[in-house]
Amino acid sequence: MFPRPRPNDAGGRAGLLLFLPVAAAWLTVVAVALSPVEHLSAAAAAVGANRGGATPPGDLVAGLRVRAAVAALPLALLAGFCLARGARITAAIAAAARREVPRLGRSLARGGVALPLAALTGLLAARLAAGMDTPLRTDEAATLLSHGEASPLVILSVWKNTNNHLLHSLLLRGSVAAFGESAAAARFPAAVAATLCVPALFLAARAVLRAWPALAVAALFAGSAYAVELGTNARGHPLVLLAACLLFALVPRIARGRPGAAAGAAVVAAAGAWAVPLMLLPFAAAVVAVLAWPGRASWMRRLRGAGTLAAATGTLVFLLYLPPLLVRGLQENAIATVGHASIEPLSVAERFGTLGWNLRIAWRQMAFPLGPAGRGLLLAWIVCGVACCLAAGGRRRALALGVLLGPAAVMAAAGVPPLPWWALSSAFPALLVLAAVPAAAAASACRLHRRVRAASAAALVLAAAGLPAVAALHADATAAFPRRVGYPDARAAAAVVAPLLEAEAAGRPRFEPGRVRGPAVAAELRRRGASAASRAAFGDPRPEPAADAADRLLTIRDGGGGGLPPAAEAWLAAEPARQAQRWPLPRSEVLLYERVAGE
Repeated sequence: MFPRPRPNDAGGRAGLLLFLPVAAAWLTVVAVALSPVEHLSAAAAAVGANRGGATPPGDLVAGLRVRAAVAALPLALLAGFCLARGARITAAIAAAARREVPRLGRSLARGGVALPLAALTGLLAARLAAGMDTPLRTDEAATLLSHGEASPLVILSVWKNTNNHLLHSLLLRGSVAAFGESAAAARFPAAVAATLCVPALFLAARAVLRAWPALAVAALFAGSAYAVELGTNARGHPLVLLAACLLFALVPRIARGRPGAAAGAAVVAAAGAWAVPLMLLPFAAAVVAVLAWPGRASWMRRLRGAGTLAAATGTLVFLLYLPPLLVRGLQENAIATVGHASIEPLSVAERFGTLGWNLRIAWRQMAFPLGPAGRGLLLAWIVCGVACCLAAGGRRRALALGVLLGPAAVMAAAGVPPLPWWALSSAFPALLVLAAVPAAAAASACRLHRRVRAASAAALVLAAAGLPAVAALHADATAAFPRRVGYPDARAAAAVVAPLLEAEAAGRPRFEPGRVRGPAVAAELRRRGASAASRAAFGDPRPEPAADAADRLLTIRDGGGGGLPPAAEAWLAAEPARQAQRWPLPRSEVLLYERVAGE
């Protein structure tokens, strides 16, 4: 699978690049396994184990030595493998890079798509730049509060909730350190990844389409409202989309047994899984596509390519997730916690029902701003694309089989978890490619003059990029985008509550903004430079106050007479109170309540 390196091969000389990190990891776990508990507790406190919502040192070191001792053996075996085969693997990757990068450049130059592709990339970058400074949504605000100033060691080792997308949290930490704490800085890594999805999606579509239809797919992505939603949301999902597109672009080379293709694809897939473990869904689709790929390569060669990809990716993911697995264990990490709390109590029928509901929401978001009729027609068109792929055979059939069978197998093996709608974003690039297949098939069937065909292709690309973008401009995405979890009035609310929360402790009201609004308001207060006392009610660890702990309550509710947060309702139910002041905002209102004296 990997060629033997020549003595002067740069890849061979770089063979230690694989061995040294694994050896360092082995030495680290051995040192942890042999260290006294007191030393581990002191080390955890020194790196800031209590920052960013992390666990306290006592919990951090519980069972750590045992898990480190168990991990030492597989790491030792892996280090031996890297020492024996690392030179051949790095030589293959280096040779593949030297061969494929110039070939890619020549292909773009010959097809005349380099300039349009750059223009589409710039279009999406400009659209993202226009929305970078809008108020943070709930999850991205929580990520900024918990990891914007946390130690990188804590980010990479304490994984107790799924809000910590490890690779993205680390990139967010670096962006905030470089550009300051702001919404734009928090969103910068996601925006860059979403922008790079345009050329990456073109490369992925080229595996099954000609150059201009593939460019139309990239144009659909660049002009869509969903791409802007993903790129202006400080989460790790754009990194998964980018990794999925690059992975599918490498599928033909893996199937043909090109040296270094499987190893390079494993690096890409592992990086996506490091961002969000849901990378497993597009990864499974790519493995099925490799197995179903047509060509002269034998079945055994394709099976070996898929096996190499799976083994290499699994090894890299094990190394990347080793720190949090050592700290929390297999049954205490974020995925296990979500499974125990949200999946296991549901019956199979309830899981299918919840998953179907989430799929409908995800489809509404991807097709935004289309109405019900438009979404129905587009879905029927995509189903037609699937049928065209299955009937055409070859590469397109391999794509359809991968998209249909790979994620379905993962979902069945996991017990049909009801994935939330935001976790289904990795399907968006595949849906765009499937939507382009019927049009590409019709264009191939028509025997048009070359110039007419080129003009038609250019018009298709312009329409694919322009029509969705123009439609999105006429829709207020911050208000109309389906199921956007956030608080649009966060900045106005922060301006109202900041002076009240900056008062002396005796006159400071208790603040209960609600679970969804709290992180967004807290991020805006931090942006305004509010003191630590003002932010104490949001993300920092603190004892829960009693329901009647203060004489005044500051809270927020939606406009139109919406309900109050449960904690505020409990405070009002404890003793009589009256509404002392009200601040109306565009979509909500801030309320100040006071206890009624003498009752």
